[in-house]
Amino acid sequence: MDRILVLVHLLVTYTNMHSLHILLIIHSLTHSQKSHTSSWIIDSGTTDHVASSLHWFKTHSKIDLVVIHLPNGTTVTAHHSGTIELSPYLVLYNVLYVTFFHFNLISISKLVSTLRYSLTFAFDSCKIQEVNSLRMIGLAKLRKGLYYLADSKMSTHLPSNNVIVNHIVATPITTSNLWHFRLRHLSGNRLNILCQTYPFISRHVDEICDVCHLAKQRRLSYLPSLNKASKIFELIHLDIWGPYSKQSVHYHKYFLTILDDFSRYTWTILLKSKAEVQSEVEHFINFVETHFEIKVKSIRSDNGLEFFLKSFLASKGILHQTSCVETPQQNGRLEHKHQHILNVARALMFQSHLPTHFWSYAIKHAVYFINRVLSPIISNKTPFELLFKQSLDFTMLKVFGCLCYASTHVSHRHKFDTRARRGIFLGHQIGIKGYVIFDFDTKEFFVSRSVLFDEMTFPFKTPGQTSPLTLSLPHGPITSSADLFSIEPITLLSAHRHHPAADQPIHHTIHSPSTSHSTTPSLPFKTPSPNPLLNPNSSTSSTTAITTRNTTTCSSC
Repeated sequence: MDRILVLVHLLVTYTNMHSLHILLIIHSLTHSQKSHTSSWIIDSGTTDHVASSLHWFKTHSKIDLVVIHLPNGTTVTAHHSGTIELSPYLVLYNVLYVTFFHFNLISISKLVSTLRYSLTFAFDSCKIQEVNSLRMIGLAKLRKGLYYLADSKMSTHLPSNNVIVNHIVATPITTSNLWHFRLRHLSGNRLNILCQTYPFISRHVDEICDVCHLAKQRRLSYLPSLNKASKIFELIHLDIWGPYSKQSVHYHKYFLTILDDFSRYTWTILLKSKAEVQSEVEHFINFVETHFEIKVKSIRSDNGLEFFLKSFLASKGILHQTSCVETPQQNGRLEHKHQHILNVARALMFQSHLPTHFWSYAIKHAVYFINRVLSPIISNKTPFELLFKQSLDFTMLKVFGCLCYASTHVSHRHKFDTRARRGIFLGHQIGIKGYVIFDFDTKEFFVSRSVLFDEMTFPFKTPGQTSPLTLSLPHGPITSSADLFSIEPITLLSAHRHHPAADQPIHHTIHSPSTSHSTTPSLPFKTPSPNPLLNPNSSTSSTTAITTRNTTTCSSC
């Protein structure tokens, strides 16, 4: 401002310029200076935060001379340093005040090292987040090659911490509400009942008591939502379940649920972390546009940062609806859907007695079943029929977790090799007319259509069995946004501490304690001796192959 006054003095003294022209020059200079000094730039080249105006500082003090070296080789000095509060969550300390700067700089190195913040750069923005909670506390937008902190100037209008703002006016005590105060803010209904027994108590007057609001106010009740989409993919709901304390066989801890509001068809996508959510949502929307030839109009989710795809949704013209903070009831359809999915999945796990690590398969099979069940919400139709406009084929439904036999491939067997593989039925393969099988002899997952089922036998159902098996988990997910499996081998190891080769795959031979080199094969329907692999409390040192429960001999053998 001092330099502007000097310039005005020179213009008035040594030129004949009209006063109106001088005013225009003053306005342009002050406006440009204001626009520059009100901007904060995220800078990786500066070692300290720098401010160009004292009005930013909440507190400041004089310091020893600090010499600042500029990129052009010149130097400037700073004599003051202090604290600047850009927002309640973003506070800068030891900020240098430099009068010659027209911009305010935020040092990335100082921000990360002193405040433990993380910065995530994208092609058009930069997010500033807390390291532990990942709460976003600042956002910078890219303009002309520089990242400008958004809405930083708003913090200058916030009241300082030492200013107390109180607009609450206490309700005055009058003769009409005196007994309301004497009876410790008793409700009006009960006060009127007391008035019938004790006439000297004044009746309750229906007036506002701010103390009652502050002390006893409850959240408003939620009315059933009557809004419904008029066609498929007009509105889809998104939510995340997890993390679950026990990882699945493929290291999943979450699953993303997507619900079409019109048909109530549900998709679940297994996730290892929340970082996969944004890419999976983008893939799903592209999947809908390709396979259904329709555009998603709106999505509804909570306020999780993983659902904020501003650039992608804007490019697709999709409206993002969010619920209020800490109000999951506004996303109630998915909350009820999660409850339904988990109820069915728990029933499948209890029925099949599978180890807990197989919960991801139970979730997928539960959703597969729910999409094919009549629902009164959609006029006793099934979500599958509304979405695909096809009739259902119930011949594919089998009992989850039951024993099954899948035919082996001709090219992989010899004359005296087995013609089938024993396994456990784990669900259906979307996109292929086949069944997902877990072979507990070779410890791998595969898909086959030539399968015979023994739906009354559950191989993992053993009396007294708690957690007999531990799993050597494979890498890689088994699902994607297109709901496809990536079948990978898995090694099943014994949890029995006396097993002589606990880190090796189980072999189908029986080693007798008296015969060290016995190679007698384990017949599939022979009643086995006590098996240390299925009984963790057993103290025997013999090694026995996994077999089924006691059953009759198969007539086809």
